[in-house]
Amino acid sequence: MENSVFCETDVHSYGSQLRVVYNQVILSLPITNSKESFIVLRKIWDAELIAIQEQVYILFLNANSQLIAYRCLHTGTTSQSMFDIKLALACALGCLAKKIIIAHNHPSGNLRPSTGDILITEQLNDACELMDIDLKDHLIISANDYYSFKDNSLVF
Repeated sequence: MENSVFCETDVHSYGSQLRVVYNQVILSLPITNSKESFIVLRKIWDAELIAIQEQVYILFLNANSQLIAYRCLHTGTTSQSMFDIKLALACALGCLAKKIIIAHNHPSGNLRPSTGDILITEQLNDACELMDIDLKDHLIISANDYYSFKDNSLVF
């Protein structure tokens, strides 16, 4: 990985408008597989919370699969986290992302996806298709390991 500074996406609400500010390409090397996604996610994830609270992060990629922005969409409880598909897509559209990777952690360390995890991924994938955005993967992560929906042929 390059010596790039990860600049978290700033999202400001102005009445009914949502503005996403980003810095061109954060990482020039493309993210091409789940292992690379996991490495990037672990660099930006809140290390103090990964084993305590569920969080949902999203990576925004350009057409060349280069990271252009990222955002923590939600910090939940010790056992669940929700996110708003509309907000996820608003951020993706705001930074003109062509592809996205969604991820959340399971503080328990159990990487098996729940029925709810599968359902929300299917709904996000359907919404992405309408907006011509490619949902590349959904990862469930822990401090040292991950589960890839794509690698396991779930939803994709």
